[in-house]
Amino acid sequence: MTHFSLGTGFAGLGDCCTNTRNQVSIADVTKMKRLFLCAHLCLWAALPAYSEDIPLQGDPSSPAAAPTRAPSKVNDLPPPTPTPAPTPVAEPKPTPEPALFPVSEPVPEIKASLPSSPKQPAPPTAKPSPTAATPTPTPTPPRTAAPLPPEQPKTPAKPEETSATPLDPAEAEAQKAEQLAKEAAEREALAEKVRELFLATASNDGARVTALLDEGIDPNVTLPSPPPPDVVKNLTGTIFENYILCEKGFTPIMIAAGLGHTEIVRTLKARGAKSFALTKKYRAFALWFAGRKNHVDSMQILLGATPETEAGRLRIHVSLADQKATLYRDGVVERTIPVSTGKKKTPTPPGRYVVTDKHIDWKSTLYPARMPFYLRLSCREFGLHAGVLPGYPASHGCIRLPPKSAKELFSLVPVGTLVEID
Repeated sequence: MTHFSLGTGFAGLGDCCTNTRNQVSIADVTKMKRLFLCAHLCLWAALPAYSEDIPLQGDPSSPAAAPTRAPSKVNDLPPPTPTPAPTPVAEPKPTPEPALFPVSEPVPEIKASLPSSPKQPAPPTAKPSPTAATPTPTPTPPRTAAPLPPEQPKTPAKPEETSATPLDPAEAEAQKAEQLAKEAAEREALAEKVRELFLATASNDGARVTALLDEGIDPNVTLPSPPPPDVVKNLTGTIFENYILCEKGFTPIMIAAGLGHTEIVRTLKARGAKSFALTKKYRAFALWFAGRKNHVDSMQILLGATPETEAGRLRIHVSLADQKATLYRDGVVERTIPVSTGKKKTPTPPGRYVVTDKHIDWKSTLYPARMPFYLRLSCREFGLHAGVLPGYPASHGCIRLPPKSAKELFSLVPVGTLVEID
């Protein structure tokens, strides 16, 4: 098969066009058609074969000798070795360029009688060097993900084999009855210890109370309902006589505080007894029972007023005859305040009391009167507060103070402070 270069095809086409200026014949027209076809095939076959790294032949900017391109992988045909010219003026045979796209059928050989025309000598082509050929890249196999290991089927867990043999129904029933009897005996033993704890508290047996607490009895356990007869007998004639049969939720510290058993109150509080636990119906608590009977020491223990605290260092003395109140700190007079106590129909009760409540603005539940800076005494219905001082006893039982002094005393005196009235 004959190959034509681009230069040869366009040179012949130029000669043919030159002849048309003088005389055009049918043979010339046929030659023109064939030359156009030849030029079209050369352009189709040659142009895609050039790239940026192989310059065109005859390009003045290219080097004198260009390396020969490696054979295309598509045609898989090595380029023919050019035959060296015998003389410098001889034209070397054109080197065929490998086609970029595969050709399914061979290009038919084109025979044309071209008119002779002067040929320009092509520059000498250097011998291709075997080292200048571009190596064919080795294709990289595609990466494939590693196959996941097959999922192992889950084996059902085998039930634990017990070495015990199934019991006879009669034997199983006997074991169940034995267990129930054991639990009933434990409950009876616990109930007996609870009864002993309340009985020891009511009879002021501090050693027995301590021993039962050491055995693990809860200090906040409640009295059973109905209460044991011996406990009821020991509480007859006390503040609990009217409550014990109709109220529920009594704790040992309530009984000890209401009876004034100071050491048992101290022991129970140290073991974790709740000072402000409430009964079910009337919502009474240990401090209230102690205040009803005016057990000062028990109230101070429940409020945490010890000699080392501020409440233990302070003391208020109210003189009904002098209508004066004196504040003491560590036995030394700190200030004296004029007061107005209860009149003859509603006198102020003398005695020893403890400040159990503090209300900055209290309203009386018995009379239509406001009582600012109110210090309640022993959970009772009277106390110290700001009011009018006419210079004589004029209150309904409370101890009136000047507003400024009442405010100062309210900020100085904590709960648990002792108040003596005589």
